[in-house]
Amino acid sequence: MTRFREGFVDVNRVRLYYRVAGEGAPTKLICLHGGPGGSCDYLSPLLKLSERGGVEVLLYDQFGCGRSSDPPNDSCYTVEYGVEEVEGIRRSLYGDEKVFLLGHSYGGLLAIAYALKYQRNLRGLIVSSGLSSVPLTVKEMRRLINELP
Repeated sequence: MTRFREGFVDVNRVRLYYRVAGEGAPTKLICLHGGPGGSCDYLSPLLKLSERGGVEVLLYDQFGCGRSSDPPNDSCYTVEYGVEEVEGIRRSLYGDEKVFLLGHSYGGLLAIAYALKYQRNLRGLIVSSGLSSVPLTVKEMRRLINELP
C-alpha cells in the first residue's frame, strides 16, 4: 500500500480534505475526481505514481464532496467556483510552482476550464473521460431518460 499523508486546507471559506503521496518530489500532480458529488477515494490507485519517484500526487475532495465542507451558499455550485478552488489549493500547497493537472469525468471539465483561465500555472493537462460538451451531455441524458419505460 502506498504511504500518504492526509490533511485539510481552507480555500475560499471551504475546508478541503486532501491526500498526498511522494511529498517533496519535483513534479506535482493534482488529480480532480468526477461527480460532481463524488470523492477522491476512487482515484487512490493514482497515489502509486509516487512510488517510482519524482512525482508528488495530490488527491482532494472538491467542495461539498466526501470529507470536504459545503460552500458558503448554493450559488457557489458553479464551474467558475470550482476553478477558483483548484487555483486556491494549488496556491495554498504549492505557491508559485507549476503543476500537472489530471481531471476525470466532471473533473476533466473542471481541468479544461482551469487551463483556459490559469494556463500559466500548468506544466501539463490530462483529461480522462472528460465532458467535452455540457450541452451535448445534457441533451443525451434527457434523451436517455425519455427512453426509460
